[in-house]
Amino acid sequence: MKKLGIFFEKVYLNYSSAKKKFVKTKRISKIYSFFKLVPWYLILLVLFPFVFLYGFISFVADIEDEEMRCKNIKSGKRIRN
Repeated sequence: MKKLGIFFEKVYLNYSSAKKKFVKTKRISKIYSFFKLVPWYLILLVLFPFVFLYGFISFVADIEDEEMRCKNIKSGKRIRN
């Protein structure tokens, strides 16, 4: 009787862990089906403007920072880092 109880306990534990794995794979398959539905080039077309704007803004800010450093050097002010 005790062996039968251990057997059913193992079966239940295997079932619950398999159920958890199934839910996890189901969630992953939903994400995969979204990317399968939307072509990769559309995702890139949506993301590219944001990446470009971030790069452009940081580039302009760096140029302005460099101009301010040059003005401070010419005027004789100390530059603090």
